[in-house]
Amino acid sequence: MLAASTHRSSLPLLLLLLLSAAAAASRATAAAPPHALAGRDVGVAATLAPLEQPSQVLFGSWVDMIGGTDTPAQTNDRFAFHKLGLFQTNMNIPDDLANVPSLIAKIADTNTDAIVYLTVYPMNGFDAVTDAHIEELAGYLKTAADAGRRFMIRYAPEMNGNWFVYGQDPVAFIAGWRRFVTAMRNIVDNSKIAFLWSPNSSNGYPFVGGAHQPVNATAILTHLDTNKDGKFDMWDDPYSPYYPGDDYVSWTGLSMYHYGKAYPWVDNVLPPAGVFEAMLTGQVNYANGNYGVYNFYSMFAGDGKGQNVTTPVSAGGKPFMISETAAVFHQGYLKPGQSFDQATYLYPGPGILAIKQTWWRQIFNTTLLAQYPKLKGICFFEFRKQEEETLREFRVLGDHLTGNFSSADENTVLSAFVGDVKAYEAKIRWAADAGKAGVASVDGGSNGATASAPGVGVAAAAGAAIAALVSSLLA
Repeated sequence: MLAASTHRSSLPLLLLLLLSAAAAASRATAAAPPHALAGRDVGVAATLAPLEQPSQVLFGSWVDMIGGTDTPAQTNDRFAFHKLGLFQTNMNIPDDLANVPSLIAKIADTNTDAIVYLTVYPMNGFDAVTDAHIEELAGYLKTAADAGRRFMIRYAPEMNGNWFVYGQDPVAFIAGWRRFVTAMRNIVDNSKIAFLWSPNSSNGYPFVGGAHQPVNATAILTHLDTNKDGKFDMWDDPYSPYYPGDDYVSWTGLSMYHYGKAYPWVDNVLPPAGVFEAMLTGQVNYANGNYGVYNFYSMFAGDGKGQNVTTPVSAGGKPFMISETAAVFHQGYLKPGQSFDQATYLYPGPGILAIKQTWWRQIFNTTLLAQYPKLKGICFFEFRKQEEETLREFRVLGDHLTGNFSSADENTVLSAFVGDVKAYEAKIRWAADAGKAGVASVDGGSNGATASAPGVGVAAAAGAAIAALVSSLLA
């Protein structure tokens, strides 16, 4: 033991050494990557978008819980494998604002950390959406986000189509999108919310004959005639004119469907081989028809380039979501306004299972997922409804109503779907159970849990040791 005079005379030097060590620990703490819990909502790695997973895929469904009686909890019960990581629902802003808390609550009823995937339609046009409306929506989301819930927001989807009042008006869309995203980011925790820009797949673009086609709108058509040949046709870029810019977009996505052979879509036929990839990449010489001539994946998830693109609008690298998808089985001819039991016979072709399984196997496909690594989300459209001339069965996740039109067939599809998806168990980011202390994180932790970032514990321990040593020296 040192004599008192010796240890007091050495104190300044010891303090200098200890303070240097503390400073080094502090620098290490600042430089250390965030702990999984601290960084879970931004994908852990700094290069990932909010909610994006490093190598796994988010998977979920758009449940018919507004017009129908299905729920996310019932969907999980039917799936009976793992609990789905996201559930999509929808609203019209401003008309449906009061319904938002109940929509969030239905997803919370799964008792998991499932992402609320909210599609927000400005069905009355962008001018009808005020700042106050956006702030009201943001307030609902903030309340849930502060409790740990995470959100994927898809605003004004399929804007390159002309079936919505806001469609095919790129200038108005971009202005409306930027105003919406900016306001939401100012209110909601940015680590708990992602913004999904989601056109329709370009097969059929520019969708001639739609209700909101800009026939005589010269100013709009000037923007849409991207190759400047004086025509608005399939050779014009179906995506770039509507892109709000990388700074305003977290994820990109597409609505992608197999409806049948040709419009008006009344034939039950198998999806052609490779048709999903053709839609995604715009394969000009695809043997089974025209599915667009622009490569969406390359333009926004890849390097930002692609065939026929002269002026890229994105640096690329965005995570890609199959925003909504299904292979339709036409259950019968049915006119608008008729009840489902009035459907009349329609040739089933190869049958509901063959049609749907052929489609989903093009998505849940090892080769495709490896070739397109930024494919980070898949959401199936789970509705049965009348459209155009037929009663259409979109679902693969079964029918919660016993005795419904063809529930036996639909639940046979579910069984086959689960069997195929099991092969991708490790590839999918499933939901975690919600912990008692908070909403579980996407990596299985809990927002209510207490955990230190790497280096924080070390720094704290070093600080405690320093304090103890100084105390002993001064004793």
